[in-house]
Amino acid sequence: MFYYFCLILDFPNKGYSRHYQYLTKTIMRIPPIETQKEIVSILDKSFESADNMLKYVADSLDKAELLKRALLRDAFNGKI
Repeated sequence: MFYYFCLILDFPNKGYSRHYQYLTKTIMRIPPIETQKEIVSILDKSFESADNMLKYVADSLDKAELLKRALLRDAFNGKI
């Protein structure tokens, strides 16, 4: 959560320097632990769905490649 919080902060561009002085002046609101757990649960389900979709797409691409090879083989062997 801290990482995402830092992404929305507007730090001055001073190259490779520490931004501790800016962080100490910033109030970071943290939701109650129960709300954090709900957020994590929602994100976990979303990432699981995304992972399943990626696996499905990868499997589909593998099957499409096999089908393409089979069609080309049959075409070159005069079966089509």
